[in-house]
Amino acid sequence: MSDPKLIFTLLESEAELMDEMELPVLVDFMERLENCYDELDVISVQDTTSDTDSDAIESMLWSLIGMKAMAEICKETLEDEAKEKDEREEREEAMRKRTEKRRRRKEQRERNVLDPINEEEEEDEE
Repeated sequence: MSDPKLIFTLLESEAELMDEMELPVLVDFMERLENCYDELDVISVQDTTSDTDSDAIESMLWSLIGMKAMAEICKETLEDEAKEKDEREEREEAMRKRTEKRRRRKEQRERNVLDPINEEEEEDEE
């Protein structure tokens, strides 16, 4: 079993970069926060801890709760940004399709206008 106090220290330093994490990394970070919390929680209920250790562990648990809350906010923000990006890309694709459809219709109209003129010229030549 790894040392949850050491893991807490590592997670605490990683939390400083939380705003820069991509969604999969953030989800992994949140899982590690949860695991560390669970391990520290087990230690906190054991009778073998001293009052000093107990206070330190309780402080760590509260810090983990705060980090988890911040991670949730970051996750929601990333998910919202991803959703907005997808929606924007869908709108841009729909606009490209409409533009392409208009261009094809315009070309078709131009061909239809030119074709009768060409037919008249051919008839005149005969």
